[in-house]
Amino acid sequence: MAIRAVCFDIGGVVARISYHWAEMLERAGYSVPDYISPADPVTAMPGFEAFQDGTITTIEYATRLGEYLGGLSADEALRIHNSMLVEPFAGVLEIVHDLNGRGFVTGCLSNTNAPHWEDLAKSGRFPAIVAMQVQLASFAIDASKPDPRAFAAFETAAGSSPSEVILFDDSLLNVQAAEGLGWSAVLIDPHGDPASQTLEALRGRGILS
Repeated sequence: MAIRAVCFDIGGVVARISYHWAEMLERAGYSVPDYISPADPVTAMPGFEAFQDGTITTIEYATRLGEYLGGLSADEALRIHNSMLVEPFAGVLEIVHDLNGRGFVTGCLSNTNAPHWEDLAKSGRFPAIVAMQVQLASFAIDASKPDPRAFAAFETAAGSSPSEVILFDDSLLNVQAAEGLGWSAVLIDPHGDPASQTLEALRGRGILS
């Protein structure tokens, strides 16, 4: 079947993000504790993935994060947590507008949490997300990629069968999971130009000319 729905991951595809606590601490103006390596990903913090899944509250997560980052307050921890979202990638908004104008269903399926979602979907700082017709966040649907329930939630919201959906994601695990469910999927390199990669894939598949 022909593609009729285009699904975007957010971090690394639509928005430039920080992937490591050391970088986020520095961006927020804090010193980095000796026990936190520059290579430590955000998922190294116990409780991060539970927060993404919506199974712990914001205050519980912020308290745990403050302890993990060296005894900071919950407010300080949330400030650092929110520094993960850097800026929108140039060119993605134009792609979304083009797809919308051609009658495709556009949407996002993101492993994210409530504080980040406020910035991503409601602040206006990331207009490509606002322009999408389907906006799904893991904490709100109680399922994170690569859980099949997350992909099923998008199919339902988009009114599409698996073979009608294409995913753009910066996680190989998520790409492979989507393909295993019958989706088309493209791995995006977040350190390159995500918009150019997305446009090339859409044109290569005849979705955009």
